[in-house]
Amino acid sequence: MNLVIEAPLSVAFDMKGNPKGRKPEKQNGKTRYWYVGLGCSAMVAATYLIKALSEIQVKNEIRLFEGFVSFKSKGKISNHSNDVLALRSSIKNPLQETIVRANEMKMDASDILSSAFKVSGMDYGVPPIIQNHG
Repeated sequence: MNLVIEAPLSVAFDMKGNPKGRKPEKQNGKTRYWYVGLGCSAMVAATYLIKALSEIQVKNEIRLFEGFVSFKSKGKISNHSNDVLALRSSIKNPLQETIVRANEMKMDASDILSSAFKVSGMDYGVPPIIQNHG
């Protein structure tokens, strides 16, 4: 089963352990870093969801994907239903930049990228990011 969660599912740090943005989170001089604003809240909620899924011991394989809908056109009202449809559209009609794999997320080669859930004892690796700009 493929599970897309619109929340940061991976984190990045520099060599000194300071939080660092991931490539998809910076575009045209604007940033939506995982450690700033609502990203942290969504990541905490996702942690509880993933923990609950791990406790019920789902028999089928679950493949995680991070949904990233950001950098919307100015004046465009945020609508979660539209965000879900935009992510689905990104998968059905993918462009080259739609899917960002772990090896493409680091801003610098020395960045340390890991599962957002590692801090809570769960490490499911770094899932790909499905991005759509709404």
